[in-house]
Formats: sequence, C-alpha cells, structure tokens
Amino acid sequence: MIATAIPQKRLRIQPPAGVVGLFIGLAAATPGAASPISGLPIRPWHVFILLAFFSSLLYHLRRNRPTITKRIHLDLAVMAFAFATLLVEIINANDLNFTPDYATVTRPVFWLIVYWSVRMVLFTVEDAQRLLKGFVAPVFPSVLLGFGQVLGVDAIQQLILQLSPDSGGFMARLEDGRLIRATALVQHWTSFGSYLCTITAAAVSLLILARVQKIGSELYAWMALGAAGLGALTTFTLSSIITVFAIFVLCSRAARSMSKTIPLLILIGVAGVLSVGSLLGERLDQQFANADASSSDLVPSTLQYRYRIWQTETIPMISERPWTGWGNNVYDVALGAGDPKRIYPVQLAWHSPESQWLNLLMNSGAIGLMGYLLILALMARLMIRSQLRRDHWSSKPIILLFVLMLLAAFTAPVFTNHGLPIGLWALLGVLAAYDRRGTQEPEHA
Repeated sequence: MIATAIPQKRLRIQPPAGVVGLFIGLAAATPGAASPISGLPIRPWHVFILLAFFSSLLYHLRRNRPTITKRIHLDLAVMAFAFATLLVEIINANDLNFTPDYATVTRPVFWLIVYWSVRMVLFTVEDAQRLLKGFVAPVFPSVLLGFGQVLGVDAIQQLILQLSPDSGGFMARLEDGRLIRATALVQHWTSFGSYLCTITAAAVSLLILARVQKIGSELYAWMALGAAGLGALTTFTLSSIITVFAIFVLCSRAARSMSKTIPLLILIGVAGVLSVGSLLGERLDQQFANADASSSDLVPSTLQYRYRIWQTETIPMISERPWTGWGNNVYDVALGAGDPKRIYPVQLAWHSPESQWLNLLMNSGAIGLMGYLLILALMARLMIRSQLRRDHWSSKPIILLFVLMLLAAFTAPVFTNHGLPIGLWALLGVLAAYDRRGTQEPEHA
C-alpha cells in the first residue's frame, strides 16, 4: 500500500508522517501494557497501531491517492503465514483439546498494518525524517522506566507492575531477590533489548540524514543513541548490548561521525559503570559461571543450559509433532498457568524453547517455520535492493539490525517477541516506500 511518488510541493496537506511515527513508537514501547478493561483482548499497543493506520488512511482518502503497489510479495507472504498458522492452531486445538489463541495468531496482521501505515505517508526524505523522529521519541521515558526498575526505585517498580503485571517474571524476581533486569513496558528484558535495537537503527538513520543530507536535528539523533545505549545496559542482555553498539559503531562511517562516536561511547560506558556497573558485573558473572566442568570457561553457562534443553526437551517434543507443533501457549504449563484439560508433551519442563526457530516448530511446526523463513527471505530481498541503490540512507543500519537479529534468533525468539516486530516492520516500511522500479528516491521538498 503506497501512493505513487509525487513532488511534495504539489500537496496542500502535509502527510502526517510525524504523527504516524509517534503512534507506532508508542506501540513499540508499550506492548507489555495491559488492557485498561479487564478481559478485553485489545491492548494499548493495538490501539496505537490502529490510530497510525487510520491517520495514514484518512490522509489518502482526503487526497484521493492510489494506495496499491506492484511490490506485494512480502505482503502476500505475511498474509499466507497468518492464514496457515491460524489453520494449524485450529488443528492443534482440536487434537490437543485447547481453545485457539486467536490474539497470537493474528499478530502478523498488525505487522502488516504497521508496514502499510509507514508506506502510505512517505513521499520525501523529510517525511521519513519526521516519521523516524516520532518513532524514536518514546525511548526517553522508556529508558527512564528501565533505569528506575533496575535501581530499585519503588514508585517506578510499582508503576510497571500496575501497568504491565505480566512483565517477564519481574514480580517473581522482586519477591525472591534475584537480579532485576529492565523490561519497562515491553514485557520482558529480551524484548526491551530488541526494542532498543530498532531504536538504534532508526536513530542512526536520523544521524545520517542530519550529518550527510542536513535534514533534521543532529543533537536529537545523538540523544536517542545515548538513551538506547544506556537502556541496553539495563537489560543485562549480551546480545542486545552487542547489537546496539555494533549498529552504532559500524554505521559511523556512513554518518561521517566517527570523531563524535568514540566520545559518546566513552560517556555511555562511564555512565553505565557509575549507575549499573555492579549489577552488570553480577550478570556477567552469571553468564560465565561454568557449572559444567567439562565445558570451556569461554562458553557462557546460558548457552550450555540451552544446549541441554534443546537436547533433552525441545527436539524430542518437536519430533512427536513435526508438521503442526503443539500450539501457542504450550509453555504456560511450565509457568504454572496451564490448562488442565489440555494435552501437553511429557518432556516439557523449561518455560521456553530458547530459540526462534525451535519456537516456531513448537508452536506451528514445519508449516509455521517454512512460512516465516519465506518472510525473512523477502525481507532480505527488500534490503538488498535498497542497498544496491546506494543512495538510501537507512539501508545499512536496517541490514545490520536484521543480520544481528538473525544471529540472536538462535538463542531467543526475537522475531516474534514483543520488542522487535513493530520497529522492524516500521523500518521495512521506510525501505519499501522508496522501493520503486525505475525511480529514484524522492527529492527534498
């Protein structure tokens, strides 16, 4: 869904790119926030995404512009994935005696809505700058919440528990005294880290625009990068920290900012050590506390236990139902929230498959895995086309985000968690908006 490229000066009404970006940014920052009405499956992030979509759609209805593009392969793949996983969920529900989780299987529809909303309001580089600026804005309060959470600020911890009561075991960690890791309102520390990775890619894009094309505020981009870097440290999640700083550093040349990147990295490091250094050290000790004397001390214990879980639980469970898996929410039983009437695999003991690929196999079998691999392949094709144009300022940070998340997906379900998808699909929408055969990226207004 995208209008034909037209010069900005012909438009009497400016596209609501900033508003759409802000709504999508709020959705990306609040997927863990509970519905204000008990029992209602619609959460605030759903509402924000719908508001973004209706803002984009209203603009097009008022301007009477075409909204269909010839490049719909990715759109069709997501629709097919949603339909296939819905059928698989219904089959599993019938076989294993549970109620289908329609809220989960319809999430790909919201991915598409984000993708379409972005594409419909981008006509010039300035439009994209306004959209990304709005998308990034919620990172500042989100990181403040994360800092208050890990530093033990009672008012912030209680606020998070009230707004997001199912935040990844946060309550349990408060009760038993384990290390608190920042979730903010993104439900889980891994998800919060993934969200900050998307913010980093967006902020680097803003930095490139500001320094290379002289569009937008350079200071705003630096502030967003600083917030994302500090926020990543509060998750104490190694993959997220590496991804955030890798995107930042590896894109410095494209942004012509290396002379300022190093001082900011030093500043983030000093601030991180002073604020959460002891907690980060505690987490690193846990990561490399080697319980298995036969393994190398260089292999984190978190990778060792994942290997044991895959070998003793996940792979045997998948082998029992390889094509359709066990359905969504199968791991609830390991958290004490299982359905007594539902049939569960006898091997299940740990509360997560600890891998994106195994997660797809557990939930919807080989059918779901193959469908999502097709989506990833089409994402990669879109990014490669953008990079080959060599004039698209956001392709490099988005490609780095994608590649690093592919690596992280081997140890966490990052592509279907609550942190990555909204931001990733928004960034893909930016690439797709200018992916027009035979045309160049729109000129400045």
